[in-house]
Amino acid sequence: MTTQRSQFITLLLMLGLFAGLALTASAQQTKPMINVNQALSEMKAYYDSQEAWPRSHGWKPFKRCEWDLMQRADPNGEIPAGAIWEAYLQRQRMPHATLDETWTPLGPFNHGGRTRVIRFHPVDPTIMFAGSVGGGLFKSVDAGNNWFPITDDLPNLAVGSFEIHPECPDTMFLGTGEGYLNIDAVKGIGLLRSIDGGQTWQMTGMNYVYSAGRSIFTIDLDPRNPNIVLASNTTGLYKSIDAGETFTIVRAGNVNELQRDPQNPDVLLCSAANSFGGSGGSVYRSTDNGDNWTAVNDGLPDPTTIGRVVLTFYPGNSQIVYAGISGTNNYNGNQMIGIYRSVDNGQNWVQMSSGGENHYASQGWYDMAIAVKPNNSSVIYSSGLDLYRSWNSGMFWDQQTHWEYPFGHPDFVHADHHEIVFHPDNPDEVWA
Repeated sequence: MTTQRSQFITLLLMLGLFAGLALTASAQQTKPMINVNQALSEMKAYYDSQEAWPRSHGWKPFKRCEWDLMQRADPNGEIPAGAIWEAYLQRQRMPHATLDETWTPLGPFNHGGRTRVIRFHPVDPTIMFAGSVGGGLFKSVDAGNNWFPITDDLPNLAVGSFEIHPECPDTMFLGTGEGYLNIDAVKGIGLLRSIDGGQTWQMTGMNYVYSAGRSIFTIDLDPRNPNIVLASNTTGLYKSIDAGETFTIVRAGNVNELQRDPQNPDVLLCSAANSFGGSGGSVYRSTDNGDNWTAVNDGLPDPTTIGRVVLTFYPGNSQIVYAGISGTNNYNGNQMIGIYRSVDNGQNWVQMSSGGENHYASQGWYDMAIAVKPNNSSVIYSSGLDLYRSWNSGMFWDQQTHWEYPFGHPDFVHADHHEIVFHPDNPDEVWA
């Protein structure tokens, strides 16, 4: 069973990587990069070899991926590199006609899709943004009661990260692609920038040439200087000092978490991990605005066992930091290892969870989030498959949502939580 599972994961990663490479590589590269027919044939052969499948065996995501690839492949099973971006540029060059037809949306209106990022406008919190991994960036101007898309014209609608500059709110950065290895993930074309509140977007120096088969995990904007931008993808953490025109790598590795100290902006924490690899992960700390990094693993699990880490500072006292940690696939099947706390700004850690909790099921590679209540450092929310809350700094937990309950039950919330944020003016209002 272990061998079969490893083969299955390998094939999923192959398909996801193939799709990303083919759809986001440089438009100047014309040589086909994969053969879709061959990749799909291997997946079909794997499924045909199985006698029975449990729930959530991946067949439906595979069929979605198959459909997506076959829409783009030619009869020989080849996808020209950079095909999507070239099609977008061609569309921009074409004359646009004004049609007389009026279209009215008919729904459904009660399905939000998978959302990996939620942000409040720093000046007016009734304005909100939500990033969908397949539908683009959505905006609300009535505190989240109604939403409308604002990036439908972009050539890539996979939003994995999004940030608004706190002092210059018309400046926004959008990271394309979902980089968490799920088979239905859409890969990115790079990091986009808007200087007019999201009305128009431009490609930055972290563009599709660099992001072939990659996705933007995190974005951080220096609150003191809108020209300083940090962003990470599957190859490392990069820094720009010219508003995204150029980037320099400052930390190698699969950096999928980045948090800035809310009281000392020169201090940042990041984590680099590999849920399915053998290298494990670590937490790193910078005290010079991201230029240099030092591992801070005292009190944390053996780095070779760490699959992924999520981090959060307590806004009222940034000496207090929490970390949620899952294991590698080889160590514990991507399940939860524990919740850890630091009281010295991330330099040393103590495990707070009493043991036995598993907020992530076996999906620590896919859905993890953590947040601390802005006015109470002892109240923490942690999520993965469901949402959990602790009143005592992570020692004991209450389950807040139950995805296995029937639809319509007051505690039913769909499985897989990727984000937790608090309303900036009301710490009792939680968005997940």
